[in-house]
Amino acid sequence: MLGFDWSSQKGATSEVDARYDFNSELPTPDILAPRGAVPTIANQEPGPWIPSTQDGSTHASSQANEEKTVANIDHGWRPWLVVIGCFCLIVPSYGLLSSIGLFQTEWEQHQLRGYSKSDISWIISVFGFLDCFFAAPCGILFDRFGPRSLLLVGSTIYVASFIGLAFSTTYGQFMACFVVAGISCAAPTTVGFTVVSQWFKIREGLATGCVTVGSAVGGIFFSLVLQELFNRYEWRTGVLILAGIIMVFMIIGNFLVERNESQPTGAKTEDSWDFTAIRDMIISPKFWLVCFSIFAYEMVLFSQWGSIPSYAVSTNFGDKQFYLMTTYNL
Repeated sequence: MLGFDWSSQKGATSEVDARYDFNSELPTPDILAPRGAVPTIANQEPGPWIPSTQDGSTHASSQANEEKTVANIDHGWRPWLVVIGCFCLIVPSYGLLSSIGLFQTEWEQHQLRGYSKSDISWIISVFGFLDCFFAAPCGILFDRFGPRSLLLVGSTIYVASFIGLAFSTTYGQFMACFVVAGISCAAPTTVGFTVVSQWFKIREGLATGCVTVGSAVGGIFFSLVLQELFNRYEWRTGVLILAGIIMVFMIIGNFLVERNESQPTGAKTEDSWDFTAIRDMIISPKFWLVCFSIFAYEMVLFSQWGSIPSYAVSTNFGDKQFYLMTTYNL
């Protein structure tokens, strides 16, 4: 018969028992750990891969940053100073654009009498187109560098274009000045309508509405100002005064408008080059429906800004064109 060596098997079992002490007390989980702490195993040191947040320092730091961000939004006088600055940026940019048709009637009667109305209308049409078209690149620059440098460059060139307009006498010079004015005008227009969202969350609608009113106020204001300038002064003197008025508004806007430093900046990261959101937006039918609606609205709005003064002159309304533009901007 085959025998079984129980002594050798017993020796092997003793060796396993010596290696693994099955009679030792197993560690018990720390079930009664304080709230917010990570449960650990009693009598054991946590490994380097287990985060220890029992002191709550990380949570306290995050909460402090959140409270700082909330404190800088919707509270105090600083956000409303930004609103005033944005208002001052919109008045001479989008506000002047809403009364731009008055330049056409002035040119038709004096400086550009030898040109047709359609030729002259191209000048103000290019100005409005470039102002809106270059809002996209100005928005990118605003996200990357903030409003300060963008406003300084844009407003300076914008004022300089009207100084050059005062010394213009030919069709090409008028067109060149309004091309430069349209491109540079995109900077204060974009900043004026976008920076408010960094300072307001609860009252963002109210603040944006106050800034948007600057367009109507600017249309009324410059309709009356242009009437006085064109009737009382020669072209060069009147436009130089206009450039001075624009410069005052731009200076106020440059001083009052700034980025909210508690908000995330547009630093260059890998996420900034992610075009997934843009792709989803382009293939969305809702996006194109909104674009078409805004396009139709703006087309009617801009065409009236340019056609009302010319129509008033052709129907012998004369100086009443200025009052028509004032009423339209209401």
